[in-house]
Amino acid sequence: MNQLSCGSGMQKARHSERGMVLIITLLALVAMLLVSTALLRSSDTSVQVVNNLSFRQAAEAAAHMAIEQVIAGGAACLPSKQAGESKEGIPGALLHSEPQSGESVTNISGMRVRMFCERMCSDPNLPLTADNCLFADREGSGGYKTRMDGQVDEEGPGRSTLVSRVSVRIDGSKNTAVFAQVFVTL
Repeated sequence: MNQLSCGSGMQKARHSERGMVLIITLLALVAMLLVSTALLRSSDTSVQVVNNLSFRQAAEAAAHMAIEQVIAGGAACLPSKQAGESKEGIPGALLHSEPQSGESVTNISGMRVRMFCERMCSDPNLPLTADNCLFADREGSGGYKTRMDGQVDEEGPGRSTLVSRVSVRIDGSKNTAVFAQVFVTL
């Protein structure tokens, strides 16, 4: 008879333990779910960072190719600086998602590249002087310096050349756009 009473006490203890095991198991599962979600988000962020870096490198290469194309004569420069540029100096034509007049559009490495070249003159109807345009003098060392005296030398190592600004917009995936600019003497 004593054995029966002991057995029923053990059954009650086991019954109460079953509920605690279930709660502890559920808490462990929730903790594992949170850890796995955090790991997935971390790996997604890493993939996005790598994709952004590869897009940036591809965009830089496309910008260099576009600028070389303009320098080689692949795109004509507008006779003067255009109105409506942003405070960062990006021409207004490139700020729009669709090409505007005066742009060259090409595809490089699967990206749409838009180029815009303009002389650094305030008015195409005024004479090409330092008051109206930006000039650079070619020094004997091969470098350039900006002219301030308004004189244009046509001969010798100090020959002045008109400065043009080449602006490039590279449109990538997910509505990303990269802008590049360079000042050149053509």
